[in-house]
Amino acid sequence: MYTGTKRFQLGIIGITDSSSGCDLGAFLIEPWLSADDIAVHLGVTKDTIYIWIAEKGMPAHKIGRLWKFQASEVDDWVRGGGAAGNVLDGAKG
Repeated sequence: MYTGTKRFQLGIIGITDSSSGCDLGAFLIEPWLSADDIAVHLGVTKDTIYIWIAEKGMPAHKIGRLWKFQASEVDDWVRGGGAAGNVLDGAKG
């Protein structure tokens, strides 16, 4: 049981066992991450995250006024080349 002050929303991860075909998603949960969390996860600024949402189709879910992310979706997007290209990450010049 989590007793800290930060609240997590959980999402289901869609995973199927290749040997049995059983859907394991009902047993595994993944926390929803904030823009700050996903920026740290990827090693970029929060501004870059918002640029990637607007210009590169980064997978993100708007909940009220907040953007939330599933690390598995973002990781798949990065591996697929979604983050490739130039984005000025706070650099000047």
